Amino acid sequence: MGSRIRLLFLTLIFSSFSVPASAQEVPKSDPVLEAKKMFQQWRKDHLLQEAASLEARILNTRLLRLRADKEAAKKKEVLERAHKRARKAYQAMQGARSRAAAAFTKAGQAIEAGLKVKPKHLDLHCWRAELFATIASSGRSIGSVLGPKPRGLMSFQFFRRGLESATLAHNAKKDDALRIYLKARLLGVFNRYKEGIDLLKPMVDKGLGLQRDRLLLASYHYYLNNFDAALKLLAKVNDKDSSQPEAVELKRVLLHSKKMWTREMAILAKGKNRPTVELTLKTGKIVIELYEDEAPNTVANFIHLVETKFYDKTKFHRVLSSFVAQSGDPNTRSGIGVAGTGGPGWTIADEFNKNSHTHFRGSLAMASGKTKNSAGSQFYFCLIPVPYMDGRSTVFGRITKGLELLGQIRAGHEIVTAKVLNKRDHPYTPKKNKGP
Repeated sequence: MGSRIRLLFLTLIFSSFSVPASAQEVPKSDPVLEAKKMFQQWRKDHLLQEAASLEARILNTRLLRLRADKEAAKKKEVLERAHKRARKAYQAMQGARSRAAAAFTKAGQAIEAGLKVKPKHLDLHCWRAELFATIASSGRSIGSVLGPKPRGLMSFQFFRRGLESATLAHNAKKDDALRIYLKARLLGVFNRYKEGIDLLKPMVDKGLGLQRDRLLLASYHYYLNNFDAALKLLAKVNDKDSSQPEAVELKRVLLHSKKMWTREMAILAKGKNRPTVELTLKTGKIVIELYEDEAPNTVANFIHLVETKFYDKTKFHRVLSSFVAQSGDPNTRSGIGVAGTGGPGWTIADEFNKNSHTHFRGSLAMASGKTKNSAGSQFYFCLIPVPYMDGRSTVFGRITKGLELLGQIRAGHEIVTAKVLNKRDHPYTPKKNKGP
């Protein structure tokens, strides 16, 4: 009964997005009104998709709880009824997604056609920004891989148009809550979290923002390792509230990350005279502190490669928004071979366990293949905390200077030079295994 009431309530809300009869009667030769019509239809279908997705998640959660309940599990009729409802909701969600995707394509095409005729029309730019922000919020990886073709819709180049439109729309009406959110959301695609915080915080502090604004602001604080600020924004979130799963999940991750951050700071406080390396990029210099005490062979390997000029002129070949920036492949320097598959001619053993350093914004870790002990020369910087990578890759350093340059890295950017600034008084000779 509750689900039917929610859907009825959303149906009433959708009446506000209905297209006026006058707009329906306008000939298609008016590109702005045609774009408005297509955009409103997409927004309606998108809200229906969101409602269907929420319903499916709630029913699936209930089903899982019933299966975990030993008493309820004995009642086959109860389980079968719950399973049937969850399956029906999932099918409804899939249908809603298909309709929303089709409407999205039509709206995007109509908006682009309108902008060709009226390139400065602010409503068109606002609608375009909302479409781009929706893709950015879909949970799919957004990035660009070095090569002749970017990754289609998920490339930074693609999203640049969205940010340009969001900026134009926001500049025309800076106190508009929707336009603030759209610009802040698209700034995040380019890892510009601090700018997003500066936009959202005044609105949220005044109590003018929606739940999505508060959630986005909390996410950006989390991305910058500001765990206390993020948790404060989610203080009222009930851990068992199935109606806002994104907020519940973010709060869970934040509590775990804060605990690991405290542990990380304790480990860092014990170390002394750690080796440091400087990477010179075209945008500036990054200084890295290396965790020799916890990952001695990985650090020896890295310093050896730096001192032999291995990393000079190599490029960042894999940069994924809100994830990592990866480099260290000699193929990106020579142009021979596929980017992401090269190495120094050997591999080294993994150095991680339950007491190892963990993945936070600015952490430096070894990139490896699908098998154990397959790291060689490729490494990555974490653009945000990545707790699910803990125990899968060796974290062997962190950025201590130039952290603000991290979000500016793009696929194809070059490491001009790498040099050792400081190291301990002993040879750095790595223990090598056979490898690429």
